[in-house]
Amino acid sequence: MSTHFFGIKDWTFSYSHSIGRNEFAGTGFRNPMDLALAPDDMVYVVNRSYENRPDGIHVTVCTLNEEYIREFGAHGEGDGEFVWPTSIALDGQGNVYISDEWLNRISIFDKDGKFLGKWGKPGSGNGELNRPSGLAISNGTILVSDTRNHRIQKFKLDGEYLGQFGSLGNGPGQLNMPWGLGLDNDGDIYVADWRKTVSRSSPLRVSRLPVLDSLVAVSVSSIAQAVCA
Repeated sequence: MSTHFFGIKDWTFSYSHSIGRNEFAGTGFRNPMDLALAPDDMVYVVNRSYENRPDGIHVTVCTLNEEYIREFGAHGEGDGEFVWPTSIALDGQGNVYISDEWLNRISIFDKDGKFLGKWGKPGSGNGELNRPSGLAISNGTILVSDTRNHRIQKFKLDGEYLGQFGSLGNGPGQLNMPWGLGLDNDGDIYVADWRKTVSRSSPLRVSRLPVLDSLVAVSVSSIAQAVCA
């Protein structure tokens, strides 16, 4: 089976294969929330699991050929632990950044799963978070979907606050529970919004796009960002 986006791009996507199975460990995934592709064909998958099976909360690392590499992270509130892990992104050195909706923080690991640090605290002020979700990394900075504050915040990779855009509403440039994030090659930002539509932002503007065009842009730019960051 293949999918063709008529009138948008002359691209055809054909099914290749699936990775994973319904398990709590190994190459299995349980409630996978997000993934990131490393340049060496490794895949990092965030598993949220269930509240009654916290042993399934971790990051699985495997190859595109389903070779199991490792897993890291565990349920809890300590360093290197998660409660509601949500999104994942890689920087240029292969370090792994994971947002946690419940703990309102971003945890950082090296490519082998060693815990490096964390930042973020709950609130609505500059640099504070309320249910962070989508992540996107570019040029030494990270964008965070600050979902329940209805905005996108920008930080240095060490958590230093740089700025923000968006506010609650349905007008141009406003957001209502933003979630997924993607970047294109021009640095424009694509935001998937739970209660609105898909929006596109540049450093000078935020504007709505037709939903179909936006969804294609979000899908392509999210994959490109995960591979090339």
